[in-house]
Amino acid sequence: MNRFILCFTFLFALSAQLFAQDKTDKLLDKIDAAENKGDYAAVVNYSSELIKLYPENNAPYLIRGKAYTKLREYDLATKDLDKALKLKVDCETYYYRSYCFSLMGKSDKAIADANKVFQLCGDTSDYALSTYINRGSAKLHKRDYQGAYDDYMLAYALDTTNFETIFALGSICDEVGKDSLSLAYLNRAYLIDSTNSDLINNMGFFYLDRGDYKKAAHYMNRALQLDKENPLAWNNLGYCKYKLGDYNGAMSDINHSMKLYPSNSYAWRNRALVYLALNNKTAACSDMEKAMSLGYSTQYGYDVQELYNKNCK
Repeated sequence: MNRFILCFTFLFALSAQLFAQDKTDKLLDKIDAAENKGDYAAVVNYSSELIKLYPENNAPYLIRGKAYTKLREYDLATKDLDKALKLKVDCETYYYRSYCFSLMGKSDKAIADANKVFQLCGDTSDYALSTYINRGSAKLHKRDYQGAYDDYMLAYALDTTNFETIFALGSICDEVGKDSLSLAYLNRAYLIDSTNSDLINNMGFFYLDRGDYKKAAHYMNRALQLDKENPLAWNNLGYCKYKLGDYNGAMSDINHSMKLYPSNSYAWRNRALVYLALNNKTAACSDMEKAMSLGYSTQYGYDVQELYNKNCK
């Protein structure tokens, strides 16, 4: 009787294991198919089923965390990546969490996770290039321009054809006293991808920053032809119109930018300048207060604070 019970129990357990493995294989096939289609909501659903089967395995949490990242659900992504790291420490998970933190503006955490990637896997792993870019982006957000430049140069040493790296170098050279290289990098990025609206916008900003507002506006209009919902291009175009004396056009463009990206402190600053030009100090001061509450001073400097002190106190 005991032998029969033991055999029956063994066969039942084996059957359950085979069933679970079959279900796992099917779920993994579905996840692969959904990822190939770019259907990351489906990946979330299938990986959630995997988590029910293997709640103490890090892999399903990593899969779902990566899918949430693609969906720009960064809070949910980091929760899953936190869980994955508690179950198993590895470079891939730290890399993705660093990426999320960078996009969430949590720069110190992004840098710490990037450092973990290098500690665990060195600077020649599959994640080295992207991790240098992540860390450079986080340092840029902290206005550590030299640190960001150094990381982007390390990324460039690993791949001299990476669009994101060359684009970033073109945008940051001005901040580290390498003005002459800025346009060269931007032009090189343009040869790689001439249809990137953000790149064209930054090429326009190169001329905006040098006071050539007509040429800058030309680039902003080109950027908007490629992506009419690019909020930075609308904002920069509005600023060009402001500097060229077209206050109504400037107000219209900046307002449109703010509808697309209401938390952009630079747009609130630019609209304040237009209101001042139109002698509407009340609205200008309100916009300056909003710009500062959104972190303008930390991101860009204290010109808005100085303007506020001069006009609003």
